[in-house]
Amino acid sequence: IKQIVKQNYTHIFTAFRNMIQKTGIDEEKIREGDSKEIFKSLILYGQFQGIADKNAFSYLERHSSINEIADFDTLKEGVKDSPCPALKSFSAFRNCDYKKSEHNCRYGREFGCILKELDCRKGSINIMIGSAFLFLKEYYQESMVNFIKEGAKHEDKKFFYTRELLKIRNIGPQTASLFLTDLFNPFFFGYKVKGIDHNDFIVIDTLVHNFFHRTGILKALGREHNYNSEFCHTEEYCKGIILEIAQKVDIRDLLEDDNFQAFEPRLIQLCIWLQCADEGRKCGGGVCNEKGPFCNDCNVELMCDKLMIS
Repeated sequence: IKQIVKQNYTHIFTAFRNMIQKTGIDEEKIREGDSKEIFKSLILYGQFQGIADKNAFSYLERHSSINEIADFDTLKEGVKDSPCPALKSFSAFRNCDYKKSEHNCRYGREFGCILKELDCRKGSINIMIGSAFLFLKEYYQESMVNFIKEGAKHEDKKFFYTRELLKIRNIGPQTASLFLTDLFNPFFFGYKVKGIDHNDFIVIDTLVHNFFHRTGILKALGREHNYNSEFCHTEEYCKGIILEIAQKVDIRDLLEDDNFQAFEPRLIQLCIWLQCADEGRKCGGGVCNEKGPFCNDCNVELMCDKLMIS
């Protein structure tokens, strides 16, 4: 793990910068508390559910940009002028069943709808955008900053932020955690809230789980299990392994950089993810996400058991 962190940590920041450049998100505005820009970043992170990042970026580049599909003022005007019953309130929006393949919903094509005009990769993203807008409109005076400030009042801030975001349709636990950890990460968006740390949010996806399986780590620790988001995010399984590693690896000493904290589980998780992802560089070559006995182009000399992924 130390070797993986040392080889990959600089590429983590490169990948984030590339995302910023590709999407046009203004990280300085987010750091300064621009609610509309924070909203755009939430919608951006919703694009990555169930698809490789590079494929999500490819669709945005070929179709509508994040600035077009997540412009708060455009959504506000569109919702205000729409006769669609589902757009009248956050609770009414539960009835929205827009299908991109049919470019239609239960209310029919005769109802003008701002969401049908958004060129998103799939209909569930259109629904997520509408739900997120109405969520803020109904509960937080149309402001992501108000949402964040409300959470800052709570003792268990992590629980509050996660619980509230999961009210938005088609935002799952991983998307919520990914958005929140990068929002509060001083090396990424760097939005500051007293009492919250980006390391409070660790994202375990199939790449991280498969790494622990293929290398034999799960077997050696007696924690073998199939990938399951609920299991993997408990301290008995993948998340717990990340936390245990972070307790043993002082990142500040390892990287000889006082800008880091000693305890950086999120950085460790990101470096494992990048080791296995195919993000435009030869590293793990995505091998930990593929079925098969052999590893290709893995540039880290691991004591790896190369276990089959079922």
